[in-house]
Amino acid sequence: MEEIRKLMVSPHSEESDSSHQHKSFNGPRNDSQQQLYAIGISKVDFPKCDGKKMKEWLYKCDQFFALDATHEDAKVRLASIHLEGPSLQWHVNYMKAKYNVYPTWTDYVVDVTQRFGEVFEDPLAELIQVKQTGSVQEYIDAFELAYTQGLCMYCDEPFTPGHQFKHKRTQVIVMELDDDESILESNEETAVNCSVGVDTQSEEMQLSLHALTGLPSYQTMKICGSHNQKTLQILLDSGSTHNFLDLEVAKKLGCKLEPVPPMIVTAGGGNKLHAPFSDVTIPAEIKQLLHLYADLFENPQGLPPPRPGFDHKLPLKEGTTPFNIRPYRYASIQKDIVDGLVEEMLEKGWIQHSNSPFASPVVLVRKKGGKWRLCVDYRRLNQATIKDKFPIPLIEDLMDELGGSVIYSKLDLQSGYHQMRMAAGEEYKTTFKTHAGHFEYLVMPFGLTNAPASFQSLMNILFQQYLRKFVIIFFDDILIYSSSLEDHVLHLDKVFQILREHKLFLRKEKCCFATSRVEYLGHVITKEGVSTDPNKIQVVSSWPLPSSVKQLRGFLGLAGYYRRFVKDFGKIAKPLNDMLKKYAFHWSIEATQAFTELKHALTSTPVLALPNFNQPFILETNASGKGIGAVLMQNKHPIAYISKALGPKQQAMSVYERELLAIVYAIQKWSTYLAYRHFIIKTDQKSIKFMLEQRLNTPFQQVWMAKLMGYDFEIHYKEGVNNNVADALSRRTGAELLPLLLNNAQEDLLERIKESWSNDVVLHNSIQELQADAKSHPKFTWCRGELRRKGKLVIGADPTLKQIILNWLHDSPSGGHSGRDVTAARVKSLFFWKGVNKDIQHYVRNCDVCQRCKPDLSASPGLLQPLPIPKLVWDAISMDFIEGLPTSSKKQVIFVVVDRLSKYAHFMALAHPYTALDVAQQFLDNVFKLHGMPSTITSDRDPIFLSKVWNELFQLQGVALNKSTAYHPQSDGQTEVVNKCLETYLRCMCADKPSSWSQWLSLAEWWYNTNYHTSIHSTPFEVVYGQPPPIHLPYLPEEATAAVVDRSLSARDAAIQLLKFHLLRAQNKMTQQVNKHRSDKTFSIGDMVYLKLQPYRQSTIRKSQFHKLVPKFYGPFKILDSIGQVAYQLELPPNAAIHNVFHVSQLKLCFNPQIATTYPLPNDPLNTSSIKEPEAILERKMVKRGNSAATKVLVQWKGEPSTQAIWEFYYDLLKKFPNFHSHT
Repeated sequence: MEEIRKLMVSPHSEESDSSHQHKSFNGPRNDSQQQLYAIGISKVDFPKCDGKKMKEWLYKCDQFFALDATHEDAKVRLASIHLEGPSLQWHVNYMKAKYNVYPTWTDYVVDVTQRFGEVFEDPLAELIQVKQTGSVQEYIDAFELAYTQGLCMYCDEPFTPGHQFKHKRTQVIVMELDDDESILESNEETAVNCSVGVDTQSEEMQLSLHALTGLPSYQTMKICGSHNQKTLQILLDSGSTHNFLDLEVAKKLGCKLEPVPPMIVTAGGGNKLHAPFSDVTIPAEIKQLLHLYADLFENPQGLPPPRPGFDHKLPLKEGTTPFNIRPYRYASIQKDIVDGLVEEMLEKGWIQHSNSPFASPVVLVRKKGGKWRLCVDYRRLNQATIKDKFPIPLIEDLMDELGGSVIYSKLDLQSGYHQMRMAAGEEYKTTFKTHAGHFEYLVMPFGLTNAPASFQSLMNILFQQYLRKFVIIFFDDILIYSSSLEDHVLHLDKVFQILREHKLFLRKEKCCFATSRVEYLGHVITKEGVSTDPNKIQVVSSWPLPSSVKQLRGFLGLAGYYRRFVKDFGKIAKPLNDMLKKYAFHWSIEATQAFTELKHALTSTPVLALPNFNQPFILETNASGKGIGAVLMQNKHPIAYISKALGPKQQAMSVYERELLAIVYAIQKWSTYLAYRHFIIKTDQKSIKFMLEQRLNTPFQQVWMAKLMGYDFEIHYKEGVNNNVADALSRRTGAELLPLLLNNAQEDLLERIKESWSNDVVLHNSIQELQADAKSHPKFTWCRGELRRKGKLVIGADPTLKQIILNWLHDSPSGGHSGRDVTAARVKSLFFWKGVNKDIQHYVRNCDVCQRCKPDLSASPGLLQPLPIPKLVWDAISMDFIEGLPTSSKKQVIFVVVDRLSKYAHFMALAHPYTALDVAQQFLDNVFKLHGMPSTITSDRDPIFLSKVWNELFQLQGVALNKSTAYHPQSDGQTEVVNKCLETYLRCMCADKPSSWSQWLSLAEWWYNTNYHTSIHSTPFEVVYGQPPPIHLPYLPEEATAAVVDRSLSARDAAIQLLKFHLLRAQNKMTQQVNKHRSDKTFSIGDMVYLKLQPYRQSTIRKSQFHKLVPKFYGPFKILDSIGQVAYQLELPPNAAIHNVFHVSQLKLCFNPQIATTYPLPNDPLNTSSIKEPEAILERKMVKRGNSAATKVLVQWKGEPSTQAIWEFYYDLLKKFPNFHSHT
């Protein structure tokens, strides 16, 4: 050991090459170890290994690691440097399988021992049975090499899907057939070769025994498929060299068979089969061309060539600073996937390591096949990028270029964006960050805002000389179209030359060549024209009912892509488009019908002809009261449809104006077809024919004719019966979809309707007559087993069925309990039966929900009944309170008393809380001492006026107390008017300082009493102080001896009589005016009526109940008696805490009490009983209120748990409940 130590510290020792290879992997050591091994350890050579004597090599490694104190993370890396031969090849494959994540040394020893140990068992059972020509180790080494190089195990040629052996061989495998396994019927004498690109003369084809007999095996898989809706059994076989199809099956499938030179197929049993026919899917000329340009379908290696002027740039907005966004978190297994994808792009040269100040996060997106795509979230970068305005082609414009073509080829570029480079100096902006590092793109990545414009610009420049001649391009999708096969070969050759010249590579599996039918950009293109893609339509047809605006917008966006194929698209979709407005998403029966009809229309779209710009266009238009429609045609074949629903303003136009609107709208929409060429307009409005010859008399004509200037057209008249296409666009209804709608509403509704025809003798006879003679009943039709009248489904004499239909269209959520007219319109748009209007009116009128929840829209019930005019001033008075005022001099309420004859009023301020005695004292101090005790007092049903103290106090004085009817404050209209006048005066005088209203109260009283009143043609003050209080005695002429006194008293008496006359005339005038808007409603004793409690307010400061959705009417209740002409006494429940006399305006007759559901009164609708009282204060806090601090308290309310406590301002709480602070 001492000699080793001396050798290690020798300063003259020369370092070998191996020392440099592992020195950097030495881990951290303590000081003594550094002194001991810092120099001399490099002289010990690390053992090498070629896969032999693995245990010895592992032992030496452990000894070396111990002497060198190698860090655990560096052991595998250090050992792998010294592997050679088979062991090195195994290590490379091992690390690829681990996504280059190095294992621990312990795990590595287990794996390498399992591979290169002395005892090795092959996990593949087949290898045990193989006849060996060498050792097992030699086989394993050969397989490892073949796996790495991708070689076939039989012929040592590169192995690819569909690989053919270099040396042909026939395999015969005998296996026992299961009893339950069916054998495909096969013609053993004949086979049809369906392989693409097969040279039948140069090679011998092989057909395995299992493919011939239909038996499954280890290398075969039987699946069930279909072709043109015909079921097939398909055998996937890796033992056959080509694809084969039974001759009879080929004929049934309609394959185009052509005779070919005799082809010999070697079957699995050794016998020879002859194939006389071949299904030629690609012409021989195209096959030869594909072989010539085979390099275009290879995988691109390395970076694409620089293309100056086209390499992608990222111009940033001025002032943009670098940003570094933190990467998103991923699970451990996803991190491995990210590492693998990054490593793959590094190997291809698409990305490189970066130290850029920019950084965007990455996201993993799963592809359809289950693989993953690494995408970069460039949203932040896109926001800072100056947008490229290069025009993207319109799909409709591209389709218009295909006229006259019959053969097509579609090319798809491999990762098209990655075939463009980033401009020099722009790479650092594309930097993305993962958990493993910082990388930047050298090619144009996906997700950049200007990437589509850059790529489209490149493709347009490269193919500029051929665009719109035989090539159209939409990003990386290239379509070559020709009028003959010979031209198509030349066109395809020119396109391939450009792609090869600029090193653009294609994905062969997504290309199709020389076909008469091609799918391109969601459309199917043939020589007949353009149609919709069935796969896209399938998505639309299976779309569920939208439950939000977002889902509805997605459906309309996908459906709108094909709107040019759908007749009357705008009119059908109008109910759905209306729901896209703000706060307008309310799904209805009209929306369901539109949704269903639109899906049906999209699944039955026609094939639209491709335009030929060498032939004239024909434009047919039509307009109805609901919409306008047009169709563009050539040679009687439609090219495009257009329609538009009309709004209320446009629906009010004349027929002539709507027809002109249809023409102008269609020409503007299709100006790309019609501009600078002559075309014909056909319309069923005869006056339009002479439009060009008429004088422009109206501004409407002048404006719209100006829009048609510059177009070369002529107008032909076509009768409406012949203008079927355009006429149908503007008048189409959903009647043909009614059966589907009925089945959605109720499963057996349509069957019940048909059953009603059989049970109705009249309809049954009519159906038989219509079947014999369709014209026997002009108003009825019998079509597709349905009886209709003017397109509406006829309902037989079945009252139950009618109730079901009315319930569906009125009571359901889509019916929404609409009114009579709306329900009638909805029912009559779909159905017809005798007496339908009467049935609808009766149903809606007796709907219990409608009677309880809808307001009474008739004229205010109850004619005005004015109170009798008093005989003396201050003999009949009314009184009320004005609440809700701010505190002023410790007062919060105004007590108002009004003389009904003179209109004289007194205003008195009160403070909360006040009692009946407090109010009575105010009355005595301010009213009684001046005017005496009145004969009658009219008031509302305030608790003060209903109290026992109040009633006894005034009844002892001989005063009659009159109360207004319950919940009808208009009964005391006099005081209500005075209240409004007083509130207006105070609002004007003290708006800047509301708390000073008490200081203005005396002036307000003087102002009011000295104002001129039109009803009395005088002022209250003059009326009152023209006679002595409290009782006025009529003056008899000449009773006074003094002439002066006699004249004075006679004048005063005349004034009083004139006053009464003016009041009576004012009352009559008011009665006439009010009764114009009222109706005389009367009830009989015993009638059942609904009761409206209005207003019903919650008086607590916490708004814990929501009364918007509470039914407007309660009951029904029975009428016990009539009180006067406009009030009735009701039989209320014993627990009702309200007065049982109500004004007629609060009542509504119950038409069908037998089926009505009684809706009980609330527990106590009076304001006082509904007040929530506080029980305790749980917490306090200081908050900012305005510009000052305020106390807020957490209040627990009586009868409620503490969990429902809420925060209230303490000041507001004490103002509402002034006595509460005494016990908190």
